[in-house]
Amino acid sequence: MREFFADVDAAFSDLSWELLGMTEVSGPSAVVETRITGRGRGSGVPVDVSAAQVWTWGADKATRVEGLHGPRLGAR
Repeated sequence: MREFFADVDAAFSDLSWELLGMTEVSGPSAVVETRITGRGRGSGVPVDVSAAQVWTWGADKATRVEGLHGPRLGAR
C-alpha cells in the first residue's frame, strides 16, 4: 500500500486528499469518500476527482484499500 501511495504522490504535484466522509460498513471496514486535487507532474494538467474506497484496518493500521467504481459506488 505504501508503494501505491508513493507512486501516486510521484505522479502529481501539489497533491491533496480531502476527507469528505466515512461510513462504517462491517467489522474493521469503512467506506471513505475523498476529493483528490493536484496537477500532473509532467503535464501540469489539473486534477480534481471525487473518489470512494473501502478501507480495512487491522493492528492499528490500514491493511487494504479497494476503490469503488461505477455501479458499485452507488450500491454502497
